[in-house]
Amino acid sequence: MPGTDTEKALQRLHALLQEHPEYEREILAKLPAFAAQADSPLLATLQEAMQKFSMTPQPKQEPWFADAAFFARAHTEDEFVEIKQVAKTTAILRTVIRSVRQ
Repeated sequence: MPGTDTEKALQRLHALLQEHPEYEREILAKLPAFAAQADSPLLATLQEAMQKFSMTPQPKQEPWFADAAFFARAHTEDEFVEIKQVAKTTAILRTVIRSVRQ
């Protein structure tokens, strides 16, 4: 979370895990906290593009980080995305890119 001291958080985590040696841990990445500003022009452009496709943007901040690229089994053979969702997302991103390029 923005404003969180990463090193202090890791120290707390290590202290907790020392009490539970049955759990393994591996630090995959130490990345700085990130939060888009509510008045970000890029966020506004994305929200406008979503509204053009009858979507209601709901920006929110989450207290976690996720990057499925770190996990070998994140994408399985039975995972799927509907083609219409791919098409809608592509159209939204195309709209955003065109707006940013202007």
